[in-house]
Amino acid sequence: MADATYQSKVYRKRGGESFVVADGGDIDIEAGGSLKFAGVAISPAIEVVEATNVITADENGKTFFLKAAAGFQSTLPAPAAGLRFTFIVHTAPTSNGYTIVTNGTTQKVLKGLAVIAADEVGDVSAGGTTATFVHNKALPGDRIDMICDGTIWYMIGYAQVTAALTITGE
Repeated sequence: MADATYQSKVYRKRGGESFVVADGGDIDIEAGGSLKFAGVAISPAIEVVEATNVITADENGKTFFLKAAAGFQSTLPAPAAGLRFTFIVHTAPTSNGYTIVTNGTTQKVLKGLAVIAADEVGDVSAGGTTATFVHNKALPGDRIDMICDGTIWYMIGYAQVTAALTITGE
């Protein structure tokens, strides 16, 4: 006989329109599963990247640690509302920079600014196609946070030295 006093912490609300996670309840998504909001996947994972990286929309929410002294390129997916990514310098680039480029467009869909430590002047962009952690300037811990409204990639970057982070492009 079933225990009638048992109350699940996760249940389907009467009428079947929504699920409820009660106080103390959890939802665990197993490997290979995904959580989506309005069709956009959320991926809270991190990835250490050591070579060219083509990012997909399914990696939404991911933080990328950039780890190659030779630098490399990361390509963003096509703009879609709600996509967000973080890029953090793990290893300072010495021969080439780390570039983050928009997906196959020459339109200036990357907008934002770079905040530099010690009140130095940073880069500000009314539009570009490429954000670059500049070689021999970017340091471990420098970062870029990006979010897309469906058309434009908005970014704010943080760097420790002047000219370590630029926004360029046609």
